[in-house]
Amino acid sequence: MLTAPRSRLYRGWLQHRRFTPRHHAFRYRVWMAWLDLDELPELFDGVPGFSARRPALVRFRREDYLSPETPSLKQAVCDELQRQLGAAPAGRICLLTQLRTLGTGFNPISLYYAFDTDDKLRAVLGEVTNTPWHDRTHYACQVDPERHGHRAVFDKAMHVSPFLPMDMQYQWRFNTPGEALNLHMDVVREGRRHFDASLWLSGRPATPRALLATLARHPLMPLKTLAGIHYEALRLWFKRLPWYPRSRHEETPP
Repeated sequence: MLTAPRSRLYRGWLQHRRFTPRHHAFRYRVWMAWLDLDELPELFDGVPGFSARRPALVRFRREDYLSPETPSLKQAVCDELQRQLGAAPAGRICLLTQLRTLGTGFNPISLYYAFDTDDKLRAVLGEVTNTPWHDRTHYACQVDPERHGHRAVFDKAMHVSPFLPMDMQYQWRFNTPGEALNLHMDVVREGRRHFDASLWLSGRPATPRALLATLARHPLMPLKTLAGIHYEALRLWFKRLPWYPRSRHEETPP
């Protein structure tokens, strides 16, 4: 078992805000795992209730992520970065995600941070999953390794929320993670912000003690996220927001 992992646990706040046609906002406490993929599966060996090898109370399951037919998640991320950006960094890759808990896995977005051999951040890949269809799509961007703050803009590529149309743009602002990890996304249509989402997290090494303490404090994180998504959707429905159904003929993105 690793004694000084580079993997981390991040805890903090998730905030969503809608600005039109009705104002709606919520804020929840969250914790997420930042997993150095080179440290798996050994990271959880010997930690009661955790595993990256077999079913457990808290589990990293390879099949929950990008290209499950590829045994190595790190290789799958490199392949996707190569496909979208034309190159993939040669250093470590870290995954920010919610781990599967009590058999339930739910990640509206997971983020892969790709470093070069000098341990400088070079690229980020976002993996977005929608509910309840479990479609996935991926947004990749290169970053300037000499900067701490970064920006990226993407055209929306997949139906996610039934309360937001497809003809929208994502505008990301994020930092190179360290003790703090921050991510902000504006969702814009015709120059007008309709929605934004923010993560403010602080991290510490994912030692066995930290893993167990975090689980004791927040034992049902994916279930809480899943319940929260449906609860907030019900509130939006009662506010009579316009409904944008997923097309029956929409193709599942790669």
